[in-house]
Amino acid sequence: MMYYTCKYTPLEILAGFDVETQRLDPHPDTVDCANGCTHPNLCGFGKAIIETIHTQNIKEVILTDCCDVMRRIYDVLLTFEDLDFVYFLPLPHKGGKLEVDLYEQRIKDFIQAYQAYSHKTFDINKAIQAYLAQPEQPEREDPYTRLTGAHGGSLLLEKIKDTFPTVQVIDDTCSGNRYVEKEEVNAENFLHVYANHILNQRKPCMRMLHTKDRNKDEHPVGTIYHTMKFCDYYGFEYMNMKEDVNMPLLKIETDATPQSSGQLKTRLDAFAETLGVKNNKPAK
Repeated sequence: MMYYTCKYTPLEILAGFDVETQRLDPHPDTVDCANGCTHPNLCGFGKAIIETIHTQNIKEVILTDCCDVMRRIYDVLLTFEDLDFVYFLPLPHKGGKLEVDLYEQRIKDFIQAYQAYSHKTFDINKAIQAYLAQPEQPEREDPYTRLTGAHGGSLLLEKIKDTFPTVQVIDDTCSGNRYVEKEEVNAENFLHVYANHILNQRKPCMRMLHTKDRNKDEHPVGTIYHTMKFCDYYGFEYMNMKEDVNMPLLKIETDATPQSSGQLKTRLDAFAETLGVKNNKPAK
């Protein structure tokens, strides 16, 4: 099982090795291990990833440099003797021709590295099958609400769904809503086409330079904007969205641990009441 954190991870390439993948969804109760092997100022999400990998005895990890914290996590993981395979995949910041060529080569480098480690042969036809078999993005169904911004995780998403049981909840965070555009490909052009579409996803990460249309054509009943403590990437976007007086907006900040769940529920309930969305979920 290969664990990953970022939606720019080439999951379909791993399918070419018959490797199952699982997105890391860290929400540890404590970060004692991470506190002992990282700088105190490392963000909560970074510490939560390290803690989860350590406590769950994870063996294979692939990271991308969606932010500098991932580089620091990689440095720490290199010291973990229990890890069998840890790979750092650098991402271009743009999706132009030169960047696509560069990312295609980096995907090829990863294929070679995993072949050398696993002694498996990469089957490009299986990778193509996985690419074409991706599920389609969910259609927006009015009314709907969005969770956007930085990685929120399953616990936060479930809290929002519990608060808004009568409307659709869309995960538009940096780690959710992954969709790589599909087109007909063959073994000769697949890696280039794939590199292009994975870099130019419809909902780009804020570290990318083509982010101006991230919120285009969105008309939710309300938007919940999540930021991670000590992370500035998404704070800038939040300030721009805040200027839109026609967009009901709630900002929440977490540190990737469940410690503030009570306060979080109170704020979500208040936001739902402001929007006039009643919680009609049957009592247990």
